Amino acid sequence: MYDFWLGGRDFYEVDREAAAMVEVLLPGTKRYARANRAFLGRAVRFLAGEQGIGQF
Repeated sequence: MYDFWLGGRDFYEVDREAAAMVEVLLPGTKRYARANRAFLGRAVRFLAGEQGIGQF
């Protein structure tokens, strides 16, 4: 479902259906998934760029 919420293409129809059900129960889930991915990108850029960490 995570890939579906991020706008990817590697998911099954059952993922799309389950994601729709989750969205009904927890509105904004797609937005939260995208915010999470953006945070991950910022964290990795900081650790690799500013802190010099080269292995994750």
